[in-house]
Amino acid sequence: MVDFKYLILGLCGMARAHLANAMVDELIRTAAMHRRGFGSLFHVINHATALSELSRLGYRKLAKQGMKAHHRHLRLLRSLPELSVELGELKPAKHDPRTKKHWKEADSTQWGAHLTHEEKTVYGFFTLLRLIESKKKRNRAEEKFLYLMG
Repeated sequence: MVDFKYLILGLCGMARAHLANAMVDELIRTAAMHRRGFGSLFHVINHATALSELSRLGYRKLAKQGMKAHHRHLRLLRSLPELSVELGELKPAKHDPRTKKHWKEADSTQWGAHLTHEEKTVYGFFTLLRLIESKKKRNRAEEKFLYLMG
């Protein structure tokens, strides 16, 4: 379960790292779950990145205001059923999305609006990942992130 202490912290540098860790923990825990609705992990990763970047750029008050909606979005996402039995298990991408090989072979049948979401989520994910100190956690997150790129 994600810890939302960063709601109180106002997204200072420490809170940005906490937000990134919370999102990476959520990704590691749920990326392989086949859920539909509320924009899936694509949207909450991008929202978390936007809030973190707003804070980094000096708009802490605005970022803090957005945290309530971000937290609500995560709760809604978690309320969705796991649909692997009905829709099939998610398959991870075969190649890292930072490589040409990935983009040449990218053709997802498991996600709607695949390319438009994939492009911006690659940016969002790796922006948050820079705030993660643990190399082991970063590696695990990159492995799980491939489910969103599949």
